[in-house]
Amino acid sequence: QMKEFNEQVTIIADVKKSRIYSRDLGYFATLFNRYYQYYNLSGFFSGSVNRFKLDDFNIALGSFSRFRGSASISGLPDVNNTFIDMKIENSILNPEDLGQYFGEEIVQGLAKFGRSSFSGRFTGFPVDFVADAEFYTQIGFFDSDINLKLDEEDNLPHYSGSIIAQGLDLGIIMDNEERFQDIDLNGKIEGKGFSKSDADFLLDATIENLGFLGYNYKNILIDGRLSSEIFNGLLAMNDPNLDFEMNGEIDLREGNEKINIVAAIDTAILNNINISEKPASISTQIKVDLQGLDINSITGIVTAPETDLMYDNQFASIQNLKLISENSDTLSFLELSSNDIDGHISGNFKLNNLFEDIPQIVREYFMILRNDSSEIKSYYSSKEPADSMNYMIDFNLSLFNINPVMQLFLPDFYIAENSY
Repeated sequence: QMKEFNEQVTIIADVKKSRIYSRDLGYFATLFNRYYQYYNLSGFFSGSVNRFKLDDFNIALGSFSRFRGSASISGLPDVNNTFIDMKIENSILNPEDLGQYFGEEIVQGLAKFGRSSFSGRFTGFPVDFVADAEFYTQIGFFDSDINLKLDEEDNLPHYSGSIIAQGLDLGIIMDNEERFQDIDLNGKIEGKGFSKSDADFLLDATIENLGFLGYNYKNILIDGRLSSEIFNGLLAMNDPNLDFEMNGEIDLREGNEKINIVAAIDTAILNNINISEKPASISTQIKVDLQGLDINSITGIVTAPETDLMYDNQFASIQNLKLISENSDTLSFLELSSNDIDGHISGNFKLNNLFEDIPQIVREYFMILRNDSSEIKSYYSSKEPADSMNYMIDFNLSLFNINPVMQLFLPDFYIAENSY
């Protein structure tokens, strides 16, 4: 019987430049019956089918994938309960060769790394193993010591362990090369899923370098939960041009949208990090507690007790800044206050319509203040009819002394103190 053959027959074979079909291996392990693959192999085989050693093996499959090393394997033909202790050296992995072994989504994710060379040790079962390996990919280097499990309930890979990345092109991984560049990272990770839609993990790491919008940020600390729509934890940076610390939660999931964070920006030199073309900087402490992310439904409060600004080598300070937003189906309310300004707007408006109309309203008010009849006549004679919804607003604005802030951006304007 095949069971007796698998357990009682000892095979010693020096395999040289052989070629075997996956369906032939299916007689000994039924798992191979689902594949259509030829394997070119060589190596020294000793033992029975259910417990053997493979020394100095060289296995090639597909177009470019090559695996070299040694292995001790026990438990066949029950593949899921087969224990493998494998040492891999100077091997090559080509993602396109793995299409029939993994799902399309996983292969597409691996394809971002391109053809990779790797060495390491893999110990465990096919659905629960530890991978301690170094990978030299076409988009950078990473070193992993990870326990990887395939969970039967959610059919997702679950992982935990440590990871080191050097010069890894995050833009290719994130499908956003315009914003993200290379990353150097050293940390611990625990979570599940690899794709953007299902990845959800805890990351405690130091990021030595991170390229973002063309600037290379340094000395970043992250300790929190991340997914495609959630961040909850600590993010800190000690970069020469951006020194800050943020703690809290950002949840972008539909129906759960909220931002609840406390942040301290000690230094942000905006022109050096490609945010401003002119010399500019900001330092502040800010607390954000918002529900809803659609501009017409945001409710909550933002406070900043002290903010220092510099723009084009001009300086200003804002004390006790507070922004409050409340929204319902029939009424919206917006309040902005500080030591220099106190204003509120209420009515049946939508914030997106209001923000679109404000530039026009401000322009018309300034024309009235200048009282230039020819300018006013020319403006209203050429003004296009409004193509927007009608709404009512009630507003009150007190300007105690906003000139230092306003003149950072509008140096030619001046508003008298204590204007109402």
